[in-house]
Amino acid sequence: MLVPYYTHELSTAEYGIADVVATTSSMLMPIITLSIAEAALRFAMDRSENSGRVFMNSITVVVIGNTVLMAFLSAVEEMTSKDKSDFYSKTFSYYSALLLIASSFVTMII
Repeated sequence: MLVPYYTHELSTAEYGIADVVATTSSMLMPIITLSIAEAALRFAMDRSENSGRVFMNSITVVVIGNTVLMAFLSAVEEMTSKDKSDFYSKTFSYYSALLLIASSFVTMII
């Protein structure tokens, strides 16, 4: 649906980078969230478990995982950035981290 807009606004190289970020995010999602959404669903359906507690534990795991991810990405950004004031590379890395974080919470809610 948005592909015509993306191809109009982005150059070929930028569109390729955006695709790599989206693909990498999809591949990292089960690792970062520890597939906690599936575990939460399994235990929330069990009548002997407190579903509110299961949900809160799941959110806690996702928040901790995302905090570790942000710390890791910030450290990698600082080590690999040649020009510390390069606005585009910092913005790009923060947008990709935001994409991962938002995707992990959407996975939990859905």
